[in-house]
Amino acid sequence: MGHDVVVRSARYVSIDLGFNICVLPDYLRAHVEAALLDAFSNRLLPNGQSGFFYPDNLSFGGGIYLSKLLAAAQRVAGVESVCVTKLERLYGGPNGEIAAGVLPLGAFEIARLDGDPSFPEHGQISFDLRGGR
Repeated sequence: MGHDVVVRSARYVSIDLGFNICVLPDYLRAHVEAALLDAFSNRLLPNGQSGFFYPDNLSFGGGIYLSKLLAAAQRVAGVESVCVTKLERLYGGPNGEIAAGVLPLGAFEIARLDGDPSFPEHGQISFDLRGGR
């Protein structure tokens, strides 16, 4: 008694994400890129781990933090250094997210990045890889 309950459906927010990656000399760029795509995928991986944008890893209103993106990319074998060049809502343009270190989301919003070229409206990710072989 005395409580109001509000039920709303989730609103998915498609993310546009870009990285500059320096690859270690003994690694092939194509292998590192494939591992990065897995690391930032929205699915369970064959080794039992989940990609960064797997739905169980995200929550309502949970912003996307630059530090977590950098850490996830740096964990990939063959990555020497990483820099996030784009962190914004898809088609929304930059709004100071990189400087702030977070892409904020509203209380009923959930980040979405499928990385599927067939459905670019479900989020996009790009890597500019340098070095390596």
